[in-house]
Amino acid sequence: MLRRPASHVDEGIVRPTLKSMEYPSPHLHQSASGSHDPEAFFVQPTSYNGTGKFMTYLTVKTLSHLDAGYLAGLIDGEGTITLSRSNLNKHRALVITISSTELSILKYVQEITGVGKITNKRVTKANHTPSFTYQVANQQALDILKQIADHLRSYKADRARLALQDYTRLTPRNGRYSPVQLQERTRFIEKFLAIRPRTLRLTHHFLPELAP
Repeated sequence: MLRRPASHVDEGIVRPTLKSMEYPSPHLHQSASGSHDPEAFFVQPTSYNGTGKFMTYLTVKTLSHLDAGYLAGLIDGEGTITLSRSNLNKHRALVITISSTELSILKYVQEITGVGKITNKRVTKANHTPSFTYQVANQQALDILKQIADHLRSYKADRARLALQDYTRLTPRNGRYSPVQLQERTRFIEKFLAIRPRTLRLTHHFLPELAP
């Protein structure tokens, strides 16, 4: 089994799969109900019935102008738009996450979008406040970005635009890449992850004058 090197730094809170179900470590997340539910960690666009047969593909709901702006604000402030993967042998997938200590907020996001999973991080100390994460990936994440991109105000707006422009073209549905496609996708990933928050350098122009 290939393990992530200790020095490897990977961006993103979650590591979704593109196709097959991958089970995370039980020490990472629990379902919002408190039980260990491997399916609660990964977003699967297709739901299943008890027999294991495919059911209905979950499509993203159409957001109102108000909800689109609200969701964009949550992602700007408490969320991520990133490319992540389950392990080093998997291709990166588009992922949107929002973390909050207010479960009701994330449930509202799930309600207005019609997609996504909510998980909670295990509390290791009694004085820690429980934290929850909403996650959606792949085409569902892309469909959300189509509706909220114009409302984003942080560096995540640039990531959204780049994903909308190139992600589908550079992500074959069969998961097979030619050498040329792999090179182009690698450049896309590097360009995407290079888009980061702009740091503001404080100078004397920004510092308030102190009274004598």
